[in-house]
Amino acid sequence: MSTPIFENRYHFAPMFEISLESGAVSNAVLRDVQEVTYTEAVTGFDTFEFVLNDWDAATQQVKYSSPFDDNGQVRKVNGEPVPNFDPGTLLSLKMGYYGEVVEPSTMMRGRVISVAPSFPSSGTPTVRYRAISELAKFQKEKKSIAFEEPKKPSEIFSTIARDELNVQSDTPNQANEASLEYLIMADEYPIIFLWRLAKRVDYEIRLLVDPDTQQETLFFGPRAETSEVIELTWGQSLIDFSPQIKIKNLVSKVVVKGWNPVQSGESRQITGEATLDDIDPQLPDSQLRDQIGNAIGETLETVVNEIFESEDEANQRARDILTNLTRDMVTGSGTCIGDPRVRAGAKLQLSGMGPRFDGEYLVKQSTHTLGNSGYTVKFACELSGVVT
Repeated sequence: MSTPIFENRYHFAPMFEISLESGAVSNAVLRDVQEVTYTEAVTGFDTFEFVLNDWDAATQQVKYSSPFDDNGQVRKVNGEPVPNFDPGTLLSLKMGYYGEVVEPSTMMRGRVISVAPSFPSSGTPTVRYRAISELAKFQKEKKSIAFEEPKKPSEIFSTIARDELNVQSDTPNQANEASLEYLIMADEYPIIFLWRLAKRVDYEIRLLVDPDTQQETLFFGPRAETSEVIELTWGQSLIDFSPQIKIKNLVSKVVVKGWNPVQSGESRQITGEATLDDIDPQLPDSQLRDQIGNAIGETLETVVNEIFESEDEANQRARDILTNLTRDMVTGSGTCIGDPRVRAGAKLQLSGMGPRFDGEYLVKQSTHTLGNSGYTVKFACELSGVVT
């Protein structure tokens, strides 16, 4: 059951809040913010940027890009000290709407990594600040580690977090996980390896900080479950949408050829396979599936040199590969009215574009922008339910 994006929400007066470790910045500073943008990373770390009006009309001087005056004293805005947004400063960003029952959503905590003033030939100076997720602080030294024995993703995560990142971990879903075979971290930053591991098993990584002890913990687990499906209609709440059908990398069959290191002779070699009939892809337009099947014909992808314990495991690996190829068959990118709920993992029910492209989509990435044109979200998504 989908819920219109407007239901029980007040999408009239968008708001944001930027906070330092000492607390939220003043309204006087927020009034100088011209634009705020939060970007979920496809690879790497999330970021957010904000642009400030950098000119004090009363003193005829810049104020944020040079927060100290000629005497080394902190400048003031409307009698209040100018906040210091220099590189390394820890910030947090919240976004939402005034008048809502729910609290504004925390989008990100991170540290400033760049300060970029602009002194134009006409108009007033501005300064752009960019912050990157706190997880980036764990990107220190590349390492190489081989996990030769089968291990669950959470076991791998906990080991690397403890031994390489020197931080404790929270892995609540370990009991429900399947083991992974022979993973290698080859000359890679451990935090990037863990980020890729999280993407592989559809998990998220969050840095949790105890407010009393300041003890840091890395959370590794599924995103918070939600049954909510946000309904967007083209021409109303869905501003634009560009779907795409792709069959370039799609095949009708996947074969994996591997070996069992503890066996010998013919039993050492293991082969698994999967076809489209095994995963039974579902599309809103049944004729489209038949046309795609005819277009790709008898195509084959072969994967070799993998380690398996059994033929069942090899068959499952083949199904996983074909499933990932199929998920990319119907994708899209669009823009909707701003809503903090539209983030990676959110489900969208899109309508108004005809039976072929109407349906439920899963958000893979989003960029939230609040500026002079209001609050909008650009998102990338894939059609849900193509494979389960």
